[in-house]
Amino acid sequence: MKKVQIVSSFLAIALLASSAQAAGLDTGTAAINTFKTWFFVILAALSVIYLGAKGAQLATDKIQWADYGQCIMKTAVVGGSTALAGWAFFLWAA
Repeated sequence: MKKVQIVSSFLAIALLASSAQAAGLDTGTAAINTFKTWFFVILAALSVIYLGAKGAQLATDKIQWADYGQCIMKTAVVGGSTALAGWAFFLWAA
């Protein structure tokens, strides 16, 4: 009988805690979306700076076209992996 009371009290506390924290979920979701937006903006700016610097090296013949193509592919892989991570987070968070 004592075990039943302990289990039922834990369930009651869990139900009360989850209903009390429901408002915090919206705040957390908004914070994650804001972080995601700023992360993508910063990543895009860094990608433009990186490709611009490599383009300047290409213009001065310090690197070859093949090296510049590799830089473009690396940038595409990094951008694709962040988009894939966001998609996976959305998929498993639902």
